[in-house]
Amino acid sequence: MSGTGPAARPGAAELERAFGDPWDPANPVGHAATVAADERDEVVAGGERLLDAYGLGAEFVPVGLGGRLDRLDRLVEVVRTVFRRDPALGRGYGAASFIAAVNVWSSGSDEQRRRLADLLLGGGRVATLYHELEHGNDLAGAAFAARPQADAPCGCTATRRW
Repeated sequence: MSGTGPAARPGAAELERAFGDPWDPANPVGHAATVAADERDEVVAGGERLLDAYGLGAEFVPVGLGGRLDRLDRLVEVVRTVFRRDPALGRGYGAASFIAAVNVWSSGSDEQRRRLADLLLGGGRVATLYHELEHGNDLAGAAFAARPQADAPCGCTATRRW
């Protein structure tokens, strides 16, 4: 789905239509298919293809880098559509990429931003790992700090506060 400007770009309503009737038992991304996939510990087969066709990665890329991210409330509307249909798909395909991308948008170099934008706009995904034994990867409970350090490969050093 392409287009330029806010009026031409797809949004939550278009994504909702792409997901189709959730109660239709023949819908490959409907409730029945999602529950069946969940019982097999899988993501519903057509869900990722649907999000690829929609171009969900563009929602996580700032407009200035060719994406559709210009307002957080709009992003929430789009991602809420995915989570409402399949929380596993929302987290694995959506939230993981956004959480990782925010670090690059806020602190990455111009080259890192461009490379990540190209990856997400091309249908790729990205993830980050916050491993805290005490918190069990609870992002909200993370105790992590980064401090400038000129001789470190990334220009910083990370420390945990226990």
